Parts: sequence; structure tokens; C-alpha cells
Amino acid sequence: MSEKYMAEREAKYNSFGVFRTIILFILTLLFTILTYYVISDTDLYWDRYISNKLQSERYLSFNGLMRGLSYFGNVPFAFSVIVITSLIFYLFKKKHEAFLMLSTMLTGIISWILKTMIDRPRPMADLVQIFEETKYQSFPSGHVLFYTVFFGFLSIICFHAQRISIPIKCTLI
Repeated sequence: MSEKYMAEREAKYNSFGVFRTIILFILTLLFTILTYYVISDTDLYWDRYISNKLQSERYLSFNGLMRGLSYFGNVPFAFSVIVITSLIFYLFKKKHEAFLMLSTMLTGIISWILKTMIDRPRPMADLVQIFEETKYQSFPSGHVLFYTVFFGFLSIICFHAQRISIPIKCTLI
């Protein structure tokens, strides 16, 4: 490969790295602001407003969809998916990718630490309709954290895969 090609590729990679860093910073800042509002005991009118709006429409299909999506974030299922995905990558000699997938198990520990530190109780039945009782705090959502990290890593792996065409990458991501 020519030096010019390598220099162009490195410049492109570095600019993409800066973009990723900026996005990560913005997302971290937004999470920090949201956490501040949750911890500050301010009356989060918009929080209750959104919950009430979603639950005022008692569509069985919506409730079923939410329960179905929630199922994939439950610990036994999430653990199984992580292990199976890691094994598949490992069997295809993708050890780095297998390790990344296994590392998504850390989201459970991170979620528990954040939940313990923030200690936001779950809303009572008089505020929202409760589908499933749980003993853990409500913020941050362990399901959302798992989905973001697991599928985020899968998207990054797919994005960098060299043997997958761009239209297929876009579809998968």
C-alpha cells in the first residue's frame, strides 16, 4: 500500500475518532444532566407526564410489544445471548469481537452500581401501571443500558467488518 493511501486512511480514521469522542462526550453530559435532575428530588413533571400519556392508551398490542421488548433485557435471556454471540465470534476466530461481547456483561455490574448510588425508587402503583414487580431501583434502566451496550458493540463490529457490503451493513446496524 502506498504512503499516500495510508496517510489518507489514517486522517480519515483520526477524524472519525474525534467525531466519536465528541458524541461520547455529549451523551455522557446528557446522562449526567438527567442524573442530576433525578438525584435533586425535583418534581419531574415531564417524567410523570410521559408515563401517564403512554399508559393512558391501554392498547393491548402496545403493552404486548413493551413486554416482549422487555423480555430480551431480562438477565437469563441477556446472559444467554451474550454467551452465544461470544461463542459464535470465537468459533469464527474473531477473539477480539468475542471479548467485546463478553464484556457487555459488565453492564449488569455498572447498572447495579449506578442504581445503588442514585437510589431512585420505582414509582408506586398510584402513579403508573405496574406490569412486573421488581426490587431494584428505577434509574438508570438496566434493560436500556444492556441494549445500548450490546447492540452498540454489535453495530460497531458490523461497521468495521470488511467482508460485509455497505447496504447490508446499513440494514444490520
